[in-house]
Amino acid sequence: MLSRLPAVTGAAAFVLGLLAVDDGGYFPRSWGWAGTLLALVAAGLLVADRGGVRGTAEQVFVGALAGAAAWTGLSALWSQSAPSSLSELGRALVPAAGALAALALRRTDAQALARGALTAATLVSLVNLGHRLGGGGMGTGSESAPVGYANALGILAVLGILLGLSEARSAGLTVRAAALAAVLLNGAVLALSVSTGAVGALVLGLAAAAVVAGGRLRVAGIVAGIVLAVGAVALFSGHERGEYWSVALGASADHPFLGTGAGTFGQVWLEERDAPRAALAAHGLYVETLAEQGPVGLALLLAALAAPLAAARRSRRPLVAGAYVAFLGHAAIDWVWDLTGVALIALAVGASLLLEARRPDELPSRRGGGLALAGAIAVVALVGWVGAVALEWASSALRAGEGSRAAARAETAAALAPWASEPWLVASQARLLAGERGAAAAAARRGLQRDGHDWRLWVALATATDGAEKERALVRARSLNPLGGV
Repeated sequence: MLSRLPAVTGAAAFVLGLLAVDDGGYFPRSWGWAGTLLALVAAGLLVADRGGVRGTAEQVFVGALAGAAAWTGLSALWSQSAPSSLSELGRALVPAAGALAALALRRTDAQALARGALTAATLVSLVNLGHRLGGGGMGTGSESAPVGYANALGILAVLGILLGLSEARSAGLTVRAAALAAVLLNGAVLALSVSTGAVGALVLGLAAAAVVAGGRLRVAGIVAGIVLAVGAVALFSGHERGEYWSVALGASADHPFLGTGAGTFGQVWLEERDAPRAALAAHGLYVETLAEQGPVGLALLLAALAAPLAAARRSRRPLVAGAYVAFLGHAAIDWVWDLTGVALIALAVGASLLLEARRPDELPSRRGGGLALAGAIAVVALVGWVGAVALEWASSALRAGEGSRAAARAETAAALAPWASEPWLVASQARLLAGERGAAAAAARRGLQRDGHDWRLWVALATATDGAEKERALVRARSLNPLGGV
């Protein structure tokens, strides 16, 4: 067992850190390789240990995340943008694959998994500090490297602080010293991130840890949590987040049962916004899920995220439980869940709580079910990855001004992902760049057959046509994006 602990920690840190430094795992190019890799890791662990998910809480954790991914894909059937919903499926598969892989570990690996999450978060902070020292500071637009978003960097630092404080209580002097160094490093990055929400999440995490610890600390934790909740309400009154949430709730009221479809908030925002401000996310995981996927989607998500909380009540590592709660609180006011590398580190913390609570006498679920799930995730993720990489190559060629090459690559991407509309947008822009207006118009029309709610495709069609068709396209584009400027 002693030889296994550092191996699990190292492997977890490598996979989690690799995704986090890839722009936080935000872009489709990351979802495919991450989902495939995690599914293969899960399958390998299931075969090697002949074990798997155990107990009700673990089954809910994995099952609800897998169900949420399936519901995300199904929402394409009623979505206002089927391509957006099918694209979101790739993102949703990453947490499901990560949960399956984490719970294929043994009960004795709980602390090692949490240490892997700590190591990954600390490595991100270390990369960020190195970037700043190299000249990538404030005002460059890249001070939040490598995750690409200051608030996401801040919540990762919070996880590092709380997990580091937990490890600092360990018996070994070397471990305590390393843990305290991680706390200081992550503390510096938290301060540099200037993330008010992350600081609030740190307070929430400490309050939750106090509640889990029990005794007199429990009362203090409850009081701190109440004060923090009141302060958050006061802070966000009149904040631009309130506008995002209002639009999301309005969409939910208009589509109360099924939502507008996964990945569609960006389109809804453009149609309903009162100010020319761009937003692809509602800056709140739960309200956005309700708007896009309805009560069923929200229930699946909440069930999955609540499973580790049930285990946290019995945890002997209250600060680890606090770290998980800190992320859940921060996800309520920001779009950190969309950065799969950040979300996956938090889910690893939650999985470590479930592993710790696993009873030695609990028998694993049937291995065949876990292997089937891992196989399905790997196949779907791999298919999405191929299309996403092809589209990225096409977009790169377009940015380089290589119209003909970009068009050819975009049409290849469209063939690899026939449900997608984005490749046809790139193809239309590329054909226009190459002076082929007829081909540009044809590509725009093919994209609109897949997503008639994408205002950019209507603009592309207007740019490539004349007369009545051009006018109709412009009218439709204005109706989908009345304020323009995006």
